[in-house]
Parts: sequence; C-alpha cells; structure tokens
Amino acid sequence: MPGMIRINNAHVLGFEEFEQTLEHIANLQTESGYPPFNIERELNKTNEETVLNITLAVAGFTPDLLEVTVEGRDLTIIGKKSSEDKAEFLHQGIATRQFKKKFILAETIEVSSATLKDGLLIIKLRKPEPVKVLRQIPISTA
Repeated sequence: MPGMIRINNAHVLGFEEFEQTLEHIANLQTESGYPPFNIERELNKTNEETVLNITLAVAGFTPDLLEVTVEGRDLTIIGKKSSEDKAEFLHQGIATRQFKKKFILAETIEVSSATLKDGLLIIKLRKPEPVKVLRQIPISTA
C-alpha cells in the first residue's frame, strides 16, 4: 500500500528513503514461510564488527539450483526446482519446491559469503562498527 507510512515531523529531515524501506518491509510480510530460516548473531571477541548469519534449510538443493544476489539493499535467495526429478513419490515429506526469499539490508551491512553444508545455506553478513566523528561547523558572518 504505497503512501501508507509517513514520517511527518519538522525535526526529521531526509528520511524519504527510510519511508520507502518501511513500505517495502510491509510488502515482504506476505511472503511464504518456505524455506524455514534462522537469523543469528555470532558472538565475537572483538567489537570491531557485528557478524550475522542467515541460515536457510534447503535440503535437496545443490549449489547449481541456488542463487544468492545483492542488488542495492535487497538480498535475494532463489531456489530453482531440478528438472531432472523423474521419481514418482509414494510420499513426499521433504519439500524441494522453488522459492524466492528476500531480505532488506541496512546500508552498512555487507554480504561476505554463502556456504552450502549439510542441507543448510549459510549466508554470512558483516556490519563494521561505525566510527563516530564529531565535526565542529564553523560559523561565518554574512
């Protein structure tokens, strides 16, 4: 629903892109729950960066059937169905249907790797801690 979220405050300036992101997030809520996933924060000894892992359960998918892309701030994971499935299932409890899962990343988040191991796709994200800078603005007379 475009135009649903508006920040209307004279003291808040330049957040139009943030408003668009909130609307984008609202639209993502309708996405299917497949495949199931976890998001976890790695505990690290240094405070130089935050490391997050998105882990998706992708049993039955091989690397050639998975695609991980970043465009702008959108992280997209696509699982393609193999065209070689010729089996006639008597019971199919393990889903290997196609999927498309999207995540919105903050500007400071970087995707550092994607690894497929034991039926789990692990996408590692890093967020370096920002350096805080206080800048004095000189005042001139006109």
